[in-house]
Amino acid sequence: MEYRFTQKYSKKDYIAFAMNHMKISILKPLNIFLFIASIGYLILTPLLTGGDYTFLYLAIGLIIVLVLFLLFTWVGAARTYNKKTDLMKVSFVINEEGLIYLNNQGKIFKPWNEFYSIRETLDYFFMYINKHEGILLTKRELSDNLQNYIIKKLQTHLVNKKKIKLLIEETKQVGLFIKVTKDDLDDIAKKDISEHKLKKVSLDEKVEKISLFNRIKKDRLDNKIKRDKLDKKIAEYKIAKKIRQDELDRKIKEDKLAQKLKQDELDKIKKIDLFNKAEKEKLDKKIKQDELAKIKQDKLDKKIKEAELAKIKKTELDKKIKEDILAQKLKQVELAKTKKAELAKIKQDKLDKKIKEAEFAKMKQAELDKKIKEDKLAKKIKQAELAKIKEDKLAQKLKQVELDKIKKAE
Repeated sequence: MEYRFTQKYSKKDYIAFAMNHMKISILKPLNIFLFIASIGYLILTPLLTGGDYTFLYLAIGLIIVLVLFLLFTWVGAARTYNKKTDLMKVSFVINEEGLIYLNNQGKIFKPWNEFYSIRETLDYFFMYINKHEGILLTKRELSDNLQNYIIKKLQTHLVNKKKIKLLIEETKQVGLFIKVTKDDLDDIAKKDISEHKLKKVSLDEKVEKISLFNRIKKDRLDNKIKRDKLDKKIAEYKIAKKIRQDELDRKIKEDKLAQKLKQDELDKIKKIDLFNKAEKEKLDKKIKQDELAKIKQDKLDKKIKEAELAKIKKTELDKKIKEDILAQKLKQVELAKTKKAELAKIKQDKLDKKIKEAEFAKMKQAELDKKIKEDKLAKKIKQAELAKIKEDKLAQKLKQVELDKIKKAE
């Protein structure tokens, strides 16, 4: 299913979009609560401090700043609209995949799942791509089916369901009731005054009359919508018919142009063929001459190559002879080095043998000295033991003598 429509924004529409953007960006519930709390505190401060109105003046200043900010936002939006009126006519294509937005600056396609949020009011759809960019759809040019289609697609594809803010049916009905203009109410009041001669009418009667008026107005509005739809269908049929006719005319022109281009191409090909034939003959003649010259040049090149090859062979032969001589010299040098190394090795082996023999003799001498020392030490130890034995025997004898003396003395 696909819907195509065009919207031309009025200054009121653009200002409503700017004020809504300001509301969701700055006038958030938390900010409003903090502002009201601050103002309330500043207003109550004089009563608490006993007559110091400094904070009261500050509260008044903040209120004036807020009013001026809202006024400047409104004026800025109006000026922007006046500067960019050529961008206020936008064509839309809505289908299963997403929304296509076309204006003088180009074409933008947005899939349904790339929308950030949607907010519905009685007159508009505020559809945001991200926190700072959005698309405005005015409800006055959208059918109920199309409105429900847009809501359904966004409810299905929007990731963050909290960003979907739609009106409930009761709110829409109340909105239709509120849309009774001041002039309509004045007319009803005048009729009441003339008919009832300035008598007081009860609240129920007024509500009943207003309801009756709303029903009549709604019927008129439905009839107007039906007429608008019929006019729109007729206009669409005329546009489609004109588009088909334009397409047919364009196709006929394209066919004629293609036929003419084809004929021009054939004529051009014939001229090219004639020119190519003459050029081919010249080219063939030139090719033959070039071939003869090439054959001569090839023979000359062959002779030059043979001479160069002979020269190269001679050079290689000389080089090989030099290399052989050099290799023979190197071989002789290597042999001399090898012999020299072998002689040095033999001398070194002899020297090592002498060193080992000297070390072995030294070790034998050391062992012999050690053995002599051990023998001397053993001899000394034996002599000491003999001396000790003698001392023990002497001591024993002395002890025996002492014992004999003691016995004799007794």
